[in-house]
Amino acid sequence: MNQPADIGRIMEQRIDAVFQHAPIVQHLGIQLQQLQTGWCKTRMAVGEQHLQHLGVVHGGVLGIFAGHTALAAAMSMDEQESTFVAPDFNISIMRSASEGVLVAEAQVLSSGRKTVFVRVDIRQGKTAGGHLLASGRFTLSRIRKSKP
Repeated sequence: MNQPADIGRIMEQRIDAVFQHAPIVQHLGIQLQQLQTGWCKTRMAVGEQHLQHLGVVHGGVLGIFAGHTALAAAMSMDEQESTFVAPDFNISIMRSASEGVLVAEAQVLSSGRKTVFVRVDIRQGKTAGGHLLASGRFTLSRIRKSKP
């Protein structure tokens, strides 16, 4: 696999702004860790706000975590400063987690004029080498250019 290329500083700032200004991202504590063209790595420290009634991270939280990681990977390839929505996504949860740090890595699989396909893996541990908890596929659609 080819190593992703570095993205420009302006694009990185635009993506970071999404993470800084999305209330749900702030509430869940999702942090942008690394960003390259077509690839993104984020982290989230598990807290009480992430847990469902059985004491494990809620599947919806994993979906939000994976979704914003996929969004950042898609945005890293978009020179038109488009707005993206995810009309279709799938998360398969293989293991549960109730504590620790979760790491998500997103890789753009294909990027067309209107649609971007992204795969996201979520692992437990401070590095991407931890136990695989969930894997997702996202179809992101460009709906318009961002407003200046």
